[in-house]
Amino acid sequence: MQRPLLSCSLFCLTSLVLLFLTLSDSWSWALFFHPNDLHPNLNLDFRRDTAHDQACKHLQSLLSPDIVALPHSSAYTNGTQAPWNGYNRDFSPACIVFPRETAHVQAAMKVIFENEIDYAVQAGGHSAMKGWNTVQNGVLISFTYMKAVTYDAQRDSITLQPGITWGEAVDALERFGVAPVGGRVSDVGTGLLLGGGLSFLSPRHGLGCDTYLELDVVLVDGTLVTATEDNEYKDLFKALKGGANRFGVVTRYEVKAVRTGTKDERGWFGGMVIFANASVQGMLEAVAEFTRDNHDPDATMLSFIANLVLNDPSHTVTTLPIASLLYNGTPRNLSQTETEEMFNKTFASFLSLAAIQSILKPLSYPEVSHLNDETPEMQGRGQFFGASTFGTAEDEVARYVQAYEATHSFAQEYKSILNSTVLAFTPIGETQINIGGNLMVSPGTRPYNAVQFQVTVQQPEQDRDLVFGAMERDRLAWFARFPGAEGAPLYINECDKKQRVFPTYFLIFGIFSDSGFSVHLRSGPHTNPNFNHLGVRSAHHYLISPQQACRHLASLLQDIVSFPNSVEYVNGTQASWNGYNHEISPACIIFPRETAHVQIAMKVIFENEIDYAVRAGGHSAMKGWNTVQNGILIQFTHMNSAMYDAQRESITLRPGIRWSEAMEVLEPFGVAPVGSRVNDVGTGFLLGGGHSFLSPRYGFGCDTFMELDVVLVNGTLVTATADNAYQDLFKALKGGANRFGIVTRYELKAVRSGRKDDKQWFGGMVFYANTSAEGMLKAIVEFTRENQDPDAAILPYIAHLVSPDPSRSITTLPVANMFYNGAPGNLSQSETEDTFNKIFASFLTLPSVQSSLSPLSYFEVASLNAETPAMQGLGQFFGAASFGSAEDETAKYIRSFEAAREFSNKYRHILNSTVLAFTPIRGTQINIGGNLFVSPGTRPFNAVHLQVSIEHPEQDKDVVFGEMQEDRLELLASFPVEAGIPLDMNECDRKQRVFETYSRYEELKRIYAKYDPTR
Repeated sequence: MQRPLLSCSLFCLTSLVLLFLTLSDSWSWALFFHPNDLHPNLNLDFRRDTAHDQACKHLQSLLSPDIVALPHSSAYTNGTQAPWNGYNRDFSPACIVFPRETAHVQAAMKVIFENEIDYAVQAGGHSAMKGWNTVQNGVLISFTYMKAVTYDAQRDSITLQPGITWGEAVDALERFGVAPVGGRVSDVGTGLLLGGGLSFLSPRHGLGCDTYLELDVVLVDGTLVTATEDNEYKDLFKALKGGANRFGVVTRYEVKAVRTGTKDERGWFGGMVIFANASVQGMLEAVAEFTRDNHDPDATMLSFIANLVLNDPSHTVTTLPIASLLYNGTPRNLSQTETEEMFNKTFASFLSLAAIQSILKPLSYPEVSHLNDETPEMQGRGQFFGASTFGTAEDEVARYVQAYEATHSFAQEYKSILNSTVLAFTPIGETQINIGGNLMVSPGTRPYNAVQFQVTVQQPEQDRDLVFGAMERDRLAWFARFPGAEGAPLYINECDKKQRVFPTYFLIFGIFSDSGFSVHLRSGPHTNPNFNHLGVRSAHHYLISPQQACRHLASLLQDIVSFPNSVEYVNGTQASWNGYNHEISPACIIFPRETAHVQIAMKVIFENEIDYAVRAGGHSAMKGWNTVQNGILIQFTHMNSAMYDAQRESITLRPGIRWSEAMEVLEPFGVAPVGSRVNDVGTGFLLGGGHSFLSPRYGFGCDTFMELDVVLVNGTLVTATADNAYQDLFKALKGGANRFGIVTRYELKAVRSGRKDDKQWFGGMVFYANTSAEGMLKAIVEFTRENQDPDAAILPYIAHLVSPDPSRSITTLPVANMFYNGAPGNLSQSETEDTFNKIFASFLTLPSVQSSLSPLSYFEVASLNAETPAMQGLGQFFGAASFGSAEDETAKYIRSFEAAREFSNKYRHILNSTVLAFTPIRGTQINIGGNLFVSPGTRPFNAVHLQVSIEHPEQDKDVVFGEMQEDRLELLASFPVEAGIPLDMNECDRKQRVFETYSRYEELKRIYAKYDPTR
């Protein structure tokens, strides 16, 4: 059966491509002014600032209500909905200024400057990054009404006002037979020029900014200057060639006119070709070859691979390789026939590939400029951009293919929320490079491809936790995996806001003084510049790269910072329990010895917006949860002490210690923390709540907090307790995981547990026959519902174990860890055993294959689930559910077991095992209270844990992260999540919305906004 997406001859050509796709050449301005460091405030603070409101009313009195629109007016509403990126429609400026002339911009900037108001500037509004062309609770300057274009035949120049789009400009100038070097998407605005400006005319005429003749610029204080290449503002003129929006508001561009002909003069030949899926690699090889070998300035192209998601329940992903191929015969006065022959010769490598459809014909330049027109459906989607650069040597082609494969995997992973992804390639050849005159690329640079990764979200108002959580991490990881080629600048119009674009430029910015700008040459071609004295007063504060941040931290902390290829770094990257985390490469790893080291690291991380991760025990199962690609990893290997304070009856733990190590230190004192049931787990367990064999009597691990030392996101150290100034933070860390800061010291209530020789417990492990699985599940439900003895503890699970031999046979093994603690009731060993037998009678009557039940010390109980070394480094995935315990709910337990067994059979060729585990959470534990995730009075339930272990994580990744991942998430989705019953943060999948299941979720959000307002 043919897919609906491919019916009707793949739609019409334009609708097919542009319904799902936009390749933006835009840089829509967004200037955020703060008087001291002028860095952008992207935090959406929805409280209205009265000072901003007063400034807006003052502006309205100066400029009239027609020019300054206040909230609730129709002009204001239309203005907030104008941005192309749907996420920018969430912002609410204090007012919007719609200038009609430059004097209005000057007046607005003067008020903004004098009152220290945040502001943004919007030209075409086509920027893809959230917050780049709008502002929360500040002043937005929108050039909706400044969109004139004129042609001066005497100067052979074109003058543009900033509000015009390239489509409007080309259409207005067509009768003169001229055009500017403008965008390849007609809906893009003039902000494109400030970021460089790639055009189909660029191979012959350079970037759009290379055609500047004269610029009118309103500086940050409202001063108007005119900049040219040879007047007193020549440094500003140069800085605006790729410096984006950092130096002022341009209100008039005079650019060189290019002779392009009228709409009836078809001096071009070409069009768009949609290739077969099987042609992906061939097209990528052709892209690299064309960029490397073609020296004809009249040949131009734009190629991309679109992953289009069908908007129906199947979310089918269709991959389409596409190329816009064009040859301009006008400069050489070629006939149509000669132009077509040159086209066929130049693009022979592309034309030999298997194609689904192509429309190639003679074209006029106005037709070329509208080739990539957008459909209205793209307006308002959620958009994300990101940039890279790829070299073109033959041995670099593999990188193109790897990038495609990574984007395809990304599209499959997030297809439930995506409209499309696009991986686009723009060849930057020697003819364009050698025109020079801009900040970005040095003449003589070898040819390269400007690469864009565009992600389009179908419904931006939905799934935001996923979009700005797991999807955002994976999207940024793509750029970390595919950094720019050496010496090739990133394209700022297609970058992500976290990418450090300016350091990739051939020229870098120097000091902006009262006398003007200065732009300094690097000490040598493509060498790393010295940024120590770098500053641009009217610009975003400078962000150093992760590698620079690491070097700076090494100067402060010395050998505490480890770099790639060092022994400690290599050991650190391999320390994660989950083998998939071994593949991730931080820029450096910090091994702090004391809290002050963490503070220093976090200050540098915060000030430079560096991605980071924190690792305690490293036992997290989700990829990327305790490590970071090309960011800074803080690893607590050397902060691993435990101490007992007999006077306070408390235990103090440093974050790097594991529970087995803590038990060894504390055993001589006869005390223990309420710690993990698996000895290799670390202290991160506490922040997620923490299930323990001691929990039925003493609560979750986090319920035993007494005092916490916390390094906040900006490096500030606070101590949080239940009744001091940080009591809200103290509460949030009881289940809030790692979202509120880094805990460097835990003080916990000590539990009298006895020493190794104190056999106060009875129990052990029972292995059941396969036929006992359903009986064990029924016994679990009954125990959870009816048993209220706080000294009875159990951890049952059903394991599906895959044999390592070629048969890959599966053994289903129901197992129960069952214990009774006689110490609180001062029971004798025989009384403890009798009580054990009574409480666990439903389990003990089931057919078993082996059991080891005996008197035990708590030390032995805590060590019973010691992991074997063989589990270290397997590929791991977790997932959480929560099941009620009413008698009529037993069927869901059985269904979950059957589904897990079916999943295990399907993927046994790549699995080591799967485990479906159940932790009874009963009234005695629930009613201790004090945390944010479960309310006293909640009915008993089971925290359900699905663990999937991959035998060889380095193999079968297409299956693991493709079909298996889809089936695993579908399996989790089939497990019912009951209202009022929380999921377990420590055992969840990263796509599960755990916080939303917490009983005090709204309170948690308020605390989060207080302690980490930047995220």
